[in-house]
Amino acid sequence: MNKEIYKTFLRNFNGLVLITDLKGKIIDFSKKVLSVLNIKMGDDFTGKSILEFLGPISRKEYKRFLEGIQHLDLNQTYQFNFITNDGSLLIGKIQFSPIRMESDQLKYLILTIEDITKEQEKKQKRDRIERELRKSQKMLQLVINNIPQFIFWKDINGKFLGCNDNFAEAAGFDSPSEIVGKTDFDLAWKKSEAESFFETDRLVIETGIPHYNIIESQSQADGRKAWLDINKIPLRDADGVVVGLLGTYEDITERVNNQNRLKASEQRYKSAYNRAEFYKDVFTHDISNILQSILSSIEISKLYLKKENKNRNLKNILELMVNQINRGAILVENIKKLSLIDEDDSIEKLRLDDMLFESINFLKKKYEDQTIDIKIENDYQDVYIFGNHFILDALKNLLRNSVIHNENKQIKIIIRLDKIKENSKNYVKLSIIDNGKGIPDPQKKAIINENIETNISLKRIGLGLALVKKILNCLDGEIRISNKIYGDSSKGSKISILIPEA
Repeated sequence: MNKEIYKTFLRNFNGLVLITDLKGKIIDFSKKVLSVLNIKMGDDFTGKSILEFLGPISRKEYKRFLEGIQHLDLNQTYQFNFITNDGSLLIGKIQFSPIRMESDQLKYLILTIEDITKEQEKKQKRDRIERELRKSQKMLQLVINNIPQFIFWKDINGKFLGCNDNFAEAAGFDSPSEIVGKTDFDLAWKKSEAESFFETDRLVIETGIPHYNIIESQSQADGRKAWLDINKIPLRDADGVVVGLLGTYEDITERVNNQNRLKASEQRYKSAYNRAEFYKDVFTHDISNILQSILSSIEISKLYLKKENKNRNLKNILELMVNQINRGAILVENIKKLSLIDEDDSIEKLRLDDMLFESINFLKKKYEDQTIDIKIENDYQDVYIFGNHFILDALKNLLRNSVIHNENKQIKIIIRLDKIKENSKNYVKLSIIDNGKGIPDPQKKAIINENIETNISLKRIGLGLALVKKILNCLDGEIRISNKIYGDSSKGSKISILIPEA
């Protein structure tokens, strides 16, 4: 190519082109290089080193580049920073093209420079904004991780977009990042809990109305059941469209437990007060009757002392007085045991046959001067129940009632043992059938259905059945009362107790 034509072409080429030797000395250039580097046409640009126009760091890098030029891949681009005459920065992306001699020896380099200053400035600005945003996000995450509440946020489909450390730990994750993309159905909660959370989320998102102070239970990853006070707020974009949901909650388990303990304590104190009032009324009623009977017996004794054949009559009166004293002793014993039942909730496997045998021996010794015929109907060799030592007291009271409420010369008692199944649970059914005067139907219903500590009917018949009922209630058992002869309460009673079979 003609040298003048080459010069004209290079000078007027609308791009940044430099030709240098292998030491960086400028051999030739396009006209645009001068305008970009802010160099006047009169200045002697040719012959200067390209290193003079590079920034400090790029100058060192370019020197290393030239030193290894023979071994570098010139097909890739390189980036260097230029400093113009007015001190401005120009960031150039350079494509090197080799000029070789006939011997293939590298002689010159053609540098095609692309000005990427504005592009890099935009990138740097974008990077700076992203760094600041990440810093801001880290600060926000730091804040929400250090407040005691549990925080989470979801998209409109119920998928988690993030949470704080407290929530991640409750859900069973090591980091909030692990929860992203999951739903409540993927977490540690029960299915019913997840369904409840999802339904509330749906209402908030669809209506755009926040829900505050939702009290719900939640199964934690560690197996603990927690009570939560939850707030759910719709998240809106710049146009006001709901795009997700923000949730916060506080673990109020301790508060709920304290409230439950307080209620239980109040109930215990109320029950204790009712028991005290009930025991007082029964004790006053029965002791008054007992003392009145003893007083009447004493008055009658005084009259008999003035008559002949007084010994036989006095004997009967003394027996009456002894019976009343025994009745008072039983009353005191029953009240004491009623107060102890609440303090002993132990349950163990017991052989009912042994307890029944001991109860019968107790009855015969207690009333050895009376004719008592006891018949046992039992088709089972060994009968075991779940109970405690109070079962023995229950059996003694039931058998004793069959005697003290029986005016027949010969007291007949049938004890029947059966095994039944009710509500998928196995029970031993022990029935005591006597020929006493029976219990009127209204009193039967009252004994079975009413609270033993407020039952007026029990005050009229004593504490024996109250004790039995309370013992069975504590063992998940039951007492049933019917007539020996259907429809006639005056011909004796049939009292059955159901005790869980072991």
